[in-house]
Amino acid sequence: MNHCCRYIPKLSTTAALMMLGFLVPGCGLIRFGQLDPPPERFMITDVVIEGNDALSDAEIIAKIATYSDNLSLSEKKPLLDRAALPNDSRRIESLYDEFGYFDAKVLNYRVDELGAGCVRVLFTVNEGEPVRVTSVSFDGIDLEKLNQNTDESARLKRANKRLGTLNLLRKGEIWTAEKYEIGKTFIRETFSAEGFAFVEVMGDVYVTRETHQAAVQYHIAPGPVVTIGDVVVEGSDIVSQERILRRSSVSKGDIYNPEQIRTSEQDIYNLGVFFSVASKINRPNLAELLGDNEPTIENIRNIEWNPTVVLTFVVLEMPMHEIRSGVGLTVDNERGEAYVLGGYQDRNFVSGLRFFDAELKPALIVLPNLFSPEQLFPGGRAQLSFRQPSFLEEYLLLSTRLEYELGAEIGYQSHRVSGLLAIARKLLDRLTVQLSYHAEFYNYFNVDADRVFSQDQTLGLEFREQYVLSYLGQSLTLEYRDNIYDARKGMFAQAAAEESLGFLGSDFYYYRLSGDIRGYLSATSWLTFAARIRYGQVFTTFETDVPLPARFQGGGPSSMRGFASRRMGPYLCNRGDTTTVEQDPNACGDSADDRIYVGGNLLLEGSVEIRLYLPANFGLVLFTDVGEVWARAEEIDFTKLHVAVGPGLRYFTPFGPIRLDLGLLLTTVDPPEMTFHFSIGQAF
Repeated sequence: MNHCCRYIPKLSTTAALMMLGFLVPGCGLIRFGQLDPPPERFMITDVVIEGNDALSDAEIIAKIATYSDNLSLSEKKPLLDRAALPNDSRRIESLYDEFGYFDAKVLNYRVDELGAGCVRVLFTVNEGEPVRVTSVSFDGIDLEKLNQNTDESARLKRANKRLGTLNLLRKGEIWTAEKYEIGKTFIRETFSAEGFAFVEVMGDVYVTRETHQAAVQYHIAPGPVVTIGDVVVEGSDIVSQERILRRSSVSKGDIYNPEQIRTSEQDIYNLGVFFSVASKINRPNLAELLGDNEPTIENIRNIEWNPTVVLTFVVLEMPMHEIRSGVGLTVDNERGEAYVLGGYQDRNFVSGLRFFDAELKPALIVLPNLFSPEQLFPGGRAQLSFRQPSFLEEYLLLSTRLEYELGAEIGYQSHRVSGLLAIARKLLDRLTVQLSYHAEFYNYFNVDADRVFSQDQTLGLEFREQYVLSYLGQSLTLEYRDNIYDARKGMFAQAAAEESLGFLGSDFYYYRLSGDIRGYLSATSWLTFAARIRYGQVFTTFETDVPLPARFQGGGPSSMRGFASRRMGPYLCNRGDTTTVEQDPNACGDSADDRIYVGGNLLLEGSVEIRLYLPANFGLVLFTDVGEVWARAEEIDFTKLHVAVGPGLRYFTPFGPIRLDLGLLLTTVDPPEMTFHFSIGQAF
């Protein structure tokens, strides 16, 4: 027997990527891994479905035992098993049943030998006509109870009314098993939301094959309205049950309300000392209640339920003390930083679940970047943080932070000392309001003479060797994401304001407004669409300048990815004896030493991402970013927004995705400029 090709051993990820494009002779395919089948066996290199329209090849092949694998580095490749083909034919027909094609048949299957020990397997199907829904009905609602003037009757009426608004199977659409089961779930959730915690839903589908019609009937057993008899905690060793239950809005005697319970779970989790918080009720065992009776809907309706349950919050505590250490690297085109990290956390500092954190992060800063290092500077950050939950009242959070940073940019180094005092309160479950006071001191040293400029030269930004910046801050945050680290659905919105005034101890007078809106939609388990728009503007008073920290600076891994961090927008160009203000990235030569990026008073950014979730915790992202930073309002020109596109690679970990992005800036030169970003967490 001829061999398909030689064996390629397991390689590192880097080596495997380098192998792409290597065309293996034999079978006419690019193949990796084990390529020599055992003696007298054939290796499957392709599986083809013919005659299919309603279902794709991939959907069908995913449900059968016969498949091909040409790209993985596995040492065991799929081999032909002729005995499995009849069973695969039945699996295909069963799959079509789930999608309403009850007449679908596999007409035949065959095996084509390609030579060199390889085969192609082909299935031919006839889908037939799909079955369409003619009606959807419900039974099990006690009409006598509906007409009573009781709380239970009112709850039944609301649930019964909602049945007509649920996104169930509609008349005329193709019946599918998935939508049929989703209908059951929606019905359970509808009655559960009204306090019927023991609701059971069954159903029948009456199919007329001759006319390809289906009548769907759901059978409902609501059970009683359930009351919370007690609320307890499970899994807490350090934090007392009394302290945890202060965060629960559910009390003994309340009617069962799943939304209220979910809110309490989140409030308990927000104490900041639990890995996870879940809940459960002691729902009676249905099989035990039925005894020897069959589990029919009639028998379930006749059960005498105990309408009182115990609600249990199950928590998993974090360690109260934590020491952390590590090393890291920040990389982009115009700056590199290597750092060592050490820190200590106490989640029950002086009792009361007070949070204390100390962190030290010495760093080595490389300019202009790690790929062409020209200057090395010491840098780093030291930070102390403190949080007091339940400050004055249960849901008011007090936060303080003291921080020192040693920084470096081309042309200068800087000291920054900052302090923060903030209070935050959650409102209406998903809405958080925060009020804060910030005080910051800046001192610049080792400044090149070219960096000393006056206000009339430079967009109103006057160089000062040191200054104090203090301001009040307010923010309103609406959080509806399913996961803050890797959102798959939901939305996020934030509006923020700052006021810097002399009586606050500041050397500047300005007002700053910003807004950020993000949305997420998952089409399937492996595909998510994400979008973001961000706008900000600074308003000055008394004709004072706006300090660099208060200006908007675009570009970077979580901003406009066509630029390196803080490199989008106005900059000062040093032309020897003159300094000019430039907006065009190509207007000041190629040397980074000639530029000072100073940001602007207006920012507009937008991003769209297609996120693909792949096997083995990997992901692929395709993104488009647009944006610009302007010095003044009169300079806004939406026709000159920068546009960047590119791919991104993700590897998902418990602490968020490790992210690699390559931004291609389309609006400057031809060919497009490329900017590389490496970071942790999604872009937004």
